[in-house]
Amino acid sequence: MASYTPPEKGVAWRGYITLFDSDGAIVTNPTLAAGDFIVSTDGGATSNLDTTPSVVPVGGDAVQIDLSIAEMSGDNVWVRGEDQAGDEWMPVALLLQPVASGQQFDDLATTGADSDTLETLSDQLDNVAPQVWEEALADHSGTVGSTAEALNAAGSAGDPWNTALPGAYAAGKAGYILGTTVTGALTNLVNRLGAFTGSGVNTVLGFLQAIMRKDVTTPTDAGGTYDDATDSLEALRDKVDTLPSTTAQASAASESGAIAAVAYATLSETVSGLSIPADWTKCIFTVKADLDDADSAALIQIVESNPGVAADGLLYLNGDDPTEESLTAADGSLTVDQSAQTVAIYLTDEAMAVLGFFGGFYDIKTVDADGDTLRQDYGTLDVSETATRATS
Repeated sequence: MASYTPPEKGVAWRGYITLFDSDGAIVTNPTLAAGDFIVSTDGGATSNLDTTPSVVPVGGDAVQIDLSIAEMSGDNVWVRGEDQAGDEWMPVALLLQPVASGQQFDDLATTGADSDTLETLSDQLDNVAPQVWEEALADHSGTVGSTAEALNAAGSAGDPWNTALPGAYAAGKAGYILGTTVTGALTNLVNRLGAFTGSGVNTVLGFLQAIMRKDVTTPTDAGGTYDDATDSLEALRDKVDTLPSTTAQASAASESGAIAAVAYATLSETVSGLSIPADWTKCIFTVKADLDDADSAALIQIVESNPGVAADGLLYLNGDDPTEESLTAADGSLTVDQSAQTVAIYLTDEAMAVLGFFGGFYDIKTVDADGDTLRQDYGTLDVSETATRATS
């Protein structure tokens, strides 16, 4: 069998490819015709292949490509295939870079100049290291500056690990540095760290963990009243997370009204002193845990239209459609009295049972006939716990 690895210049070549359809599936028994495959040698003009590719075996999915001597007489042989009759298979391209005669893998020499095979040379190399290290030093002259002299000197030297430091080592030598500078530096470091017990939590790691985490044991060496559960960075972070995260939230929490509600109990609250326009078309009451949340993520959103529409009532509860909790829009309502400038807020005890205990920010907005919105009121809504959870 002829060798094609790598392809040889000026020698006919044969290879096999697989064609795929537009969905990436292999095309079995593709239709091939003259003109489907063209070739260009060294960037020259393209022409149809001398031999039209064929499917092998018959009815299979391998496509055999044969390139003639003439087509392989170049340094870069480019073959492109494209279904000229339609789109049964996707275009494909193949680039071959033939090598000169005598440069294929089969042409590599398997023996050396002395007829030694590669296997023999490998065995000889495997024995080099053992033979060198097992060589007796006495068999060498020990010429000044030679490896033999250095090895002999090292063999007669004492064990450096049994030598006292700094001992007789002069300043600047490794023994002197290890015995004085390094030892002194370690002593100073230990003195500056303080008297750690060095066991259990009374270590540098134990102290660092106590500073950062709230779920570890406070080192007894710390003394004082420090408690990682309340004083650690993690505990302080949790406290900060409960503070308002924006100026608007801080304002809503400190400068506006407040609605107090009870979990598992009907919410009925009337907000007065508003400025509801005579041409109001919609009133919206919204409660959020975070003012940056989308309306669709609101804890509560109730809508009332003027005139009323079927979609009025409880729109969102706990960031979801109330029907997800077996509730309806009728479980929440707003009663707008424009003449009295009041809005009455109502939420059933079943809805309040779904919400549970929480604290959030609320506002009431109106929309007028021109589409302009006006915030009528804002503040905090806190739902407190209750002993009785029955709602009927």
